[in-house]
Amino acid sequence: MLLQNKVIAYATELGFCNSLIGAITADFQLDIIKRHVEDARSKGATIHTGGMVTGDQGKFYLPTLITDLTDDMLLASEETFGPTLPVFRFSTEKEVIETSNQSEFGLSASVWSKDLDRADRVARALVCGAVSINNVMLTEGNPALPFGGTRSSGFGRAKGAEGLLAFTRSKAITIDKQSDKLEPNWYPYTQKKYTLFQRLIDALFTKSPLKLLKLAVIGMQLESEAKKPHCTCPVPRGRLTDVNRPFFY
Repeated sequence: MLLQNKVIAYATELGFCNSLIGAITADFQLDIIKRHVEDARSKGATIHTGGMVTGDQGKFYLPTLITDLTDDMLLASEETFGPTLPVFRFSTEKEVIETSNQSEFGLSASVWSKDLDRADRVARALVCGAVSINNVMLTEGNPALPFGGTRSSGFGRAKGAEGLLAFTRSKAITIDKQSDKLEPNWYPYTQKKYTLFQRLIDALFTKSPLKLLKLAVIGMQLESEAKKPHCTCPVPRGRLTDVNRPFFY
């Protein structure tokens, strides 16, 4: 009843100048909200407040409190982006985390609790890009924090030091200082190298207490086989070349 009264209070004033909620700006978004609420209603959910559009100055959808929800309802599996408050029952903290992490979305979440240790524990267990504790979207208002999602909510990050990396382009460069060693997995291939690799893979997945020792011995044997073929045209010292052009350093 306390939650219901607070939700009702948000609908006492609707308009462009005095309002505790905003209007829905896009028709397609209003259609999504209506569809989600009506889907829940038709499947047995209880609509305590709202559940309709009102106001002659815009598309104001009344704050809607909904209970008696089930997992097959759209409110439980799709993004509504509207003034709806679906309330799900739970018995344990683990149940809350597992249910939340079953969603295909993972942009941001908010955790509310007087027990900050518990709230922190739950926040760290949620699979999403950001979590605000006892706030709706406090993370979004901080330009120093990275912003982004997981799963169907996207990838990559904006803002913060991590966000700056989105505007960079990394490059990997390696230099082989004309060593006579070659990567064991590279040409030339021989029957002996094939046999050693097979033994290496077998040792990697064994549960023997001598596993590390076996891997070390086989690795050393492979290393001894990793010899570069003799080259009659060595690259001059102080010069790096590729097929198309020389590079000097």
